[in-house]
Amino acid sequence: MTFPAPADPQRPDEDRSPYSSEPLPPSAQPPGVSRERSKTISVLAMVVGTAALLLGLIPDVGIYIGGLAGIAAIVLGVIGIVKSHWIVSIIGIVLALAGSMLSFAITDAVEDRAQDRAEQLEAEARTVPEVLDAAPVVDGVFEFTAGSLQQGLTEFGNTSLTKQAAGEFVVVDLTVENIGDEGRIFSDSLQLLYDTDGNEYSASSSVGMYLDGNDFWLVAVNPGDQIEGKIVFDVPVGTELATLRLHESTDSPGVEVSLQ
Repeated sequence: MTFPAPADPQRPDEDRSPYSSEPLPPSAQPPGVSRERSKTISVLAMVVGTAALLLGLIPDVGIYIGGLAGIAAIVLGVIGIVKSHWIVSIIGIVLALAGSMLSFAITDAVEDRAQDRAEQLEAEARTVPEVLDAAPVVDGVFEFTAGSLQQGLTEFGNTSLTKQAAGEFVVVDLTVENIGDEGRIFSDSLQLLYDTDGNEYSASSSVGMYLDGNDFWLVAVNPGDQIEGKIVFDVPVGTELATLRLHESTDSPGVEVSLQ
């Protein structure tokens, strides 16, 4: 009676055929195929993430194009962590997130700067004197002619002595002529300004004194004489002006000049 030869202890049983004592050949692997995971997805995530970062440097457009690239890089990065090289995938995700944050930051900064510039230009435009197409008006013995209006200034004076506005200054160039037969005292404090909401503002005599050569607060005007000066009002920023109401004296009815 014969017995099969004992198995070789140096070779595992699974490498042997059940019908033969000879070991099985090792399983063949297709040529060119590596046991290591491919880095293709991870590298692609990093490339797209880098593109998202660079696109983030472009204001406005970067939010949209860079944002889409960032989303794509994050998706590829997540897939790459599972199926490809996790370190490279994480780098791609970080680049994508950095690009998205950068695009928002740059766009916000550019928009804020543009808005500040627009506000500055608007303020500068409002401070340019506007010539008033107003006919002379008469109250008592005074004939008033409003020449120009300037709104938006916030400071008067020089380096050693200045006056700050609580809101913004409105400056009206005014000519006053005595067309009567007796002298009168002109007072800028009697002159009033109204906005489109009906709010009333009194002239700021103390501020007018800060204007060079402007002594327009209490002036005697004899018959046939005329004076020129500036009346200053301090109004809230952005006030829409409606009318001036000019007075010869405290008991005169006054006369209106439209500022619109």
